[in-house]
Amino acid sequence: MIKVLHVSQAREYSGAEIVLANILRHNSFWQASVIVPEGPFSELLNKLGVCTIEAKYLSNIKRKKNFFWPVIFLFKFVLASLEVMRAVKSYKPDIIYANHLSAAPYCLLAKLIYRKRFIWHMHDIHKAGSLESFSASFISKFSDKIIAISDAVKKALIKSGINPGKIVRCYNGIDKKDCFTDTFDEQIKIIKEKEIINIAQIGLLEPRKGVDIFIKAANILLTEIKSKQRIRFYIVGETIAHPEYVEEIKNLVKNLKLEENIIFTGRLKNMKYVYQNIDIAVQASRTPEPFGMVVLEAMVMGALAVGTNIGAIPEIIDDGKTGLLFSPDDPQDLSNKLSAIINREIDVQQILKNAEQKAINQFSLDKQKQCLYETIKSVVT
Repeated sequence: MIKVLHVSQAREYSGAEIVLANILRHNSFWQASVIVPEGPFSELLNKLGVCTIEAKYLSNIKRKKNFFWPVIFLFKFVLASLEVMRAVKSYKPDIIYANHLSAAPYCLLAKLIYRKRFIWHMHDIHKAGSLESFSASFISKFSDKIIAISDAVKKALIKSGINPGKIVRCYNGIDKKDCFTDTFDEQIKIIKEKEIINIAQIGLLEPRKGVDIFIKAANILLTEIKSKQRIRFYIVGETIAHPEYVEEIKNLVKNLKLEENIIFTGRLKNMKYVYQNIDIAVQASRTPEPFGMVVLEAMVMGALAVGTNIGAIPEIIDDGKTGLLFSPDDPQDLSNKLSAIINREIDVQQILKNAEQKAINQFSLDKQKQCLYETIKSVVT
């Protein structure tokens, strides 16, 4: 069996880390170990029975908040690279697999010195000409393959000057039975009631996710809606690096006098419970989403998905068939789409049926694992 050393720089976990955890849960395609800093993500991997190697120096460098970040990066780059080299020497993998562009630089010395095959996973979309774009282009010269999680990500990589022949698109996958925990939060924060429509914006609370757009759309909808049914809005998630934005959107809710209509739940661990108790899931991103896991989860769990028509979301949502799309940064358009759902101007049940079928047929976790395995095998053999 092929041995793979996965490299992650993340202590906390969100999208990219959850993707890796789902891939390695019950994985029988390759033998895996993960070198990762101690923290919530390593704890999650250990709970799933994944072999982990503790790293002390692998981490993200927040250059925008630290004037001395180049010096800090060079210092940590050397120490973290040595950690990866030690892991490669002891584990003897056939391939080094960075889970993120941020982890890829730490793999280069081990790849060159031990002459190992090297691939990395691209979970983001960066503008051509940005530092991240330049970094991706540079690292690609030493890479055997690059995994793009969508066609939108692949196009962005090509715009950065990366050889298209090195890029493989493997969609993120989902397993309805296995990807949601059954752990209930101490306080039930989303209640399913008869004749109440629950609409949720799910994800990180930061400007690019468009939570303010969701709030403004809610305000328009509550003013214009003809239906007598009551509507409750939920904002599910937390912030990692934007506390000022959370304060801004909470003030927006207060200024619009929507405190009784919009509920901030914080981060909820049991997403299965969330999707089972909402009617509509919104992803109001104002910048291109590299994938759109919230959309896919909603489609699998029976909530109608509504997302912006940029990035990879249109690859998942067929407008009017498996969900609804709206223009980015346009609360009026979002409000119109939500109104169409609530007033049954569209065939909601048929859309939900189509959405679940597409999620199962095109975005299964087994398909993702198979795609990754074929890529790994092609690099090693």
